[in-house]
Parts: sequence; structure tokens; C-alpha cells
Amino acid sequence: MAEALEAFAAYADPGGTKILVVVVDNAGWHRAKRLAVPGNVRLHFLPSCTPELQPVEPFWALVREAVANDTFGKLSDLRQRVTRRCWRLADDQATVKGAVGFHWAATLES
Repeated sequence: MAEALEAFAAYADPGGTKILVVVVDNAGWHRAKRLAVPGNVRLHFLPSCTPELQPVEPFWALVREAVANDTFGKLSDLRQRVTRRCWRLADDQATVKGAVGFHWAATLES
């Protein structure tokens, strides 16, 4: 998580002059006491048990279908399978909209 935050901060504000707010859930790796958070990044935690505030949650079930009940010898094999699944889902907006079911799903058409 620390590497992701560092990469995000470097990309979003290379000069380090802005305050970047990242909205996260309460996963353990978001709250780790020793998590290194860049100085210009602020973590904003969502309330517990609020899946309606995390619209990506229903999407993960669609991604997991590609890897459920399978094993992978290398992390790169898993990454390749998930990447292929995400590209397929990007081309199948009806499936994604049906699973997600939120009003903002209409923005996928643009």
C-alpha cells in the first residue's frame, strides 16, 4: 500500500504542492500503524459496513470468476488471467452494469 500511495502522489502531484485525499475502506493494510503515507496524502476512511459507498465491490465478483477454484504457479500467471478478464469486462458493459447496478454505471457508456 505504501508503494501505491507513493506512486500515486508522484503521479498526481509531482511537485508535492497539493494535498491529495484518498478515500479508502477499513482494510487492515489501509490502517497499518507503520504504513508510510506521503506527506501530501491524507487518507479518508469510509464508515464500516457501507458497501453502497464502495461501488467497485460488486465488480470484484466478476473478476474472481476468472480465477476461482484455480491455482497458479507464478504470480505473473495470475496477473495475466486477471488482466484478460478485465479487458473482457471492459468490452462487456452490459454485464458490468448488471452486476454493479448503480446509477453511475451509465457513465461507462461514454
